[in-house]
Amino acid sequence: MQDAEILEDRQRIDRWLEESQYLTGRLIPGFLDDRDRLKGKLQNIEQDCERLRTEIGELRKEMSRLQGEVQFYQSEHAAAAEAFAGIMEQLSHLQKPVSDLYRRFQSAHPTSELPV
Repeated sequence: MQDAEILEDRQRIDRWLEESQYLTGRLIPGFLDDRDRLKGKLQNIEQDCERLRTEIGELRKEMSRLQGEVQFYQSEHAAAAEAFAGIMEQLSHLQKPVSDLYRRFQSAHPTSELPV
């Protein structure tokens, strides 16, 4: 009886080994294919990351340049506004004597008496 059990155990072990070898033979190539596929994806992703890093660097340079231009135009706008305010102040100072002169002329010579 013990020989039959030993033979049965040996056959079970042999079947288990055969099934394990079969499964291992099927799984390992799948794992290797998955690894190769994932390795290719990783390389593509790394290339994309490097490309994006380069683009980010270029965009940062462009943004710095544009910020410099914005500051320049803001200072130019402020200078133009200040100059315009100065011109308006001078014009209002010039207008006062002209208005005074016009009022004096009107009071000295009414418009109804002026020859046409």
